[in-house]
Amino acid sequence: MIGRVSSSSPPDLLALALAGAGSEGEDPVRDRILDAAVEQFQAIGIRRASVGDIARRAGVGRMTVYRRFPQRDELIMAAMLREAQRVLTGIAGPLLAIEDPVEQLTEATVRAVHAILEQPILNRLRETEPEDIGLRVTTGSGPLMALGRSVLAALLRIHVEAGRLREQDVDLTAEVLARFAMSLIAQPETLMPTDDDEAMREFARQHLLPIVTGQAPPAQAPRKRARKR
Repeated sequence: MIGRVSSSSPPDLLALALAGAGSEGEDPVRDRILDAAVEQFQAIGIRRASVGDIARRAGVGRMTVYRRFPQRDELIMAAMLREAQRVLTGIAGPLLAIEDPVEQLTEATVRAVHAILEQPILNRLRETEPEDIGLRVTTGSGPLMALGRSVLAALLRIHVEAGRLREQDVDLTAEVLARFAMSLIAQPETLMPTDDDEAMREFARQHLLPIVTGQAPPAQAPRKRARKR
């Protein structure tokens, strides 16, 4: 909602966003199964990982897994959500110390690019089932999109409520940014300078910040030319 007022502190807002998707309450066995699923996916990919493999790695029986996840696809999505929560916590947590929304967004972009290109499950999928990775982050990926949108909206809402950003529908703005990230997951080959952190910060200032601020991008600093010898 535009201009929604929250009495929660920034850390509380972020914690609520991170815990919102896929939270099923305290269940140590469920957690162990999901940890095992993440490890198995990292080891051999998703397609080859069977429920039996995951059960053995978790130290439980197959029926224990099926009682919590009747369908294999449910287990896959729950495990992917769990890993996404871990990654987003690592990205977003340190960003709370940055009060300037411009600096925060540019740093968030760099951190997100590193996470997308270095995440072990995604790298394994690019090796073992590259034809499936696009489908996994598009078709049926609603919960993953909702989680990313929720975390981004929480960060934006903190700045709007503090008067550091214009009034806006933070959920819609967050969705645009989340879809940008999802597209990079699905297709990492890009003209964007993903191997150069400072160039990615400049990319964020030129192309992503205007979405958030509603203002024209800042003037781009001229590139230094190499001296001729």
